[in-house]
Amino acid sequence: MKFHKKSLIFLIPCLLVIPQITLAEYSEELIQAYNFAYSNGITTMNSIESANMGWNLTRIAMAKMISNYALNILWLQINSNDECSFSDVSTSLNSDYWYWVTNACKLWLMWQNMPNWKFRPMDIVTRAEFWTTLSRAIHKALKSPLNDWNPYYTPHLNYLNTTKIMNYIDNPEMIEQRWYVMLMMMRAKSLIPLDFDAWECFSDCFDEPENWEFDAMKIYECLTSCIK
Repeated sequence: MKFHKKSLIFLIPCLLVIPQITLAEYSEELIQAYNFAYSNGITTMNSIESANMGWNLTRIAMAKMISNYALNILWLQINSNDECSFSDVSTSLNSDYWYWVTNACKLWLMWQNMPNWKFRPMDIVTRAEFWTTLSRAIHKALKSPLNDWNPYYTPHLNYLNTTKIMNYIDNPEMIEQRWYVMLMMMRAKSLIPLDFDAWECFSDCFDEPENWEFDAMKIYECLTSCIK
């Protein structure tokens, strides 16, 4: 069995156990969105309560979420040759977020050539900003880039609205919230035709559950036997 080359990061969703959520105050779709985000490393909070679903999103937090989504769900590749640094993101701050600022830039999702080379890491994310970033990721996976217009977000919001991923685009400057981000990421997955089954690949290496050994080298050897 052979597959296209994919990021080794898919191990995270294979090994995580999704917590059971039965809280009545959350809709079924929102619970599904949280479980989707948790199982794919988009959030590391192990309960829907601790995920702060109603909180606003900073740009540096968005960088982490969109990078994990791009790698774990869309199987995009990071171009290690790209130079990405910003005058307002220190090495320690980037490190605190596992270098997702750099990764989001190298994935060409959160833009290079920002004014004065500033990333604005603690600025709150607007709907226009996030859904432009999500649309860029989707079109990168589809290998059909969608160019920014003036204003930059117009084709992206229209695309997500037309594909029924996002229903409300009348106020692009509204502040985005975590729960809506997770929900739209889950919906957008359906736009990408993927022929890669991580679970099938993993289980082919370890015939029976009782024989599974989660040793790093064994897992690496498994991956290299499944992908090309």
